[in-house]
Amino acid sequence: MDIKELVAQIHANKAVETAKEESKEAKVWLNVGANITIDGVSTFISLPLGIPVDTMKPAKGTGTYSQAKNSLLASIMQMAEGVQPGEGKTLTGLEVQIYHRGEKQESIAAPEAFNLSFK
Repeated sequence: MDIKELVAQIHANKAVETAKEESKEAKVWLNVGANITIDGVSTFISLPLGIPVDTMKPAKGTGTYSQAKNSLLASIMQMAEGVQPGEGKTLTGLEVQIYHRGEKQESIAAPEAFNLSFK
């Protein structure tokens, strides 16, 4: 294992630990799955891990994307208020997206016109 792989593994382990800590106290979860029929009964089957919502920290920043993300989080929490403990509710209007993160790009030097010199 080279140093890049080791650093990536350490970051991945920290992310998993953070998620575990957040999920310990979570009471509101988003579960991604599908309704399937088992023995003639429609049953919701979710992926092995849900997304803890009520322990999720709002996005930092004041830009449009941060505001939109925080608005979405607030809307989901508002919808969760009507769900009783032990119950689930199908949410319409949410979209599930699969994403494959690309490789990190090498830093590209700024063109000479953007290099500043403080002599």
